[in-house]
Amino acid sequence: MNLVFYLMRSIPLSEETREAWKAYSADNSRVVFIRRKEKKSPAGFMESLAKLGGREQILLNLGSPTISETLMTAEEIEAGKLWNAQEWIALTKTPAAMREHFTDLIPPLPTTFPCQVWVKPPGQHGIGKYKVKINSLSELKEGRNQGWDVQLHIEGNEFRVITVGTTVVQAFTRHGDNENRHYTWLGVTGCPKAVKKIAREAASKLHKNTVLAWDILLELGTNKPYLLEGNSCPGVNTETAARILNEITKQYQERNTCST
Repeated sequence: MNLVFYLMRSIPLSEETREAWKAYSADNSRVVFIRRKEKKSPAGFMESLAKLGGREQILLNLGSPTISETLMTAEEIEAGKLWNAQEWIALTKTPAAMREHFTDLIPPLPTTFPCQVWVKPPGQHGIGKYKVKINSLSELKEGRNQGWDVQLHIEGNEFRVITVGTTVVQAFTRHGDNENRHYTWLGVTGCPKAVKKIAREAASKLHKNTVLAWDILLELGTNKPYLLEGNSCPGVNTETAARILNEITKQYQERNTCST
């Protein structure tokens, strides 16, 4: 199809990630990054989109979305013209939101003490999280009363799984710390079934027009999966960017092709 994917990002992308998105080319489709001044006026940008012709336009928010579902009609959203509206992604944006909407999937609150826990301050994605020993229930309650979320520390292997709607399109493992991180790309078939299953279950709790990277822990010994967080601005390589946009294209075609 002759599509233009408009990518609106709320945070700077790494050069590698940006080039991976820009490299996409399939059936005359292309990627356009939204300029900063357009990002500041979402309503104005939507008006300028409406004036363009000749191509089908799909808007994909990356990071903290600035485009609301109210700026498109229900018919346009159902057709697949908007992905990652701010209302849908808000359900994954903070530790408190994750605790509320994905309670049955994330690591539980501790019930026996002392124990090791991850403490996640309020804010996006639990930035500033750290591991600490908690000695009593009163310590746990004190921290939670301050707005912090606490997750029981579980030994295991971490995966990141990318979904488009409820379809898994890529998975990888991460190694090293934030300063020296590298990836092992697994594809879909190389990812453990339990990890893919919980990713699809998490995605099913959101609007079907979402693109998320889910951080998932597979517990050692039991192979029980736990959801850690959802990320709407994943780092991608060229193949992964193509997989995401190809799946969006596929779903867009399926919704907008008249059956005979």
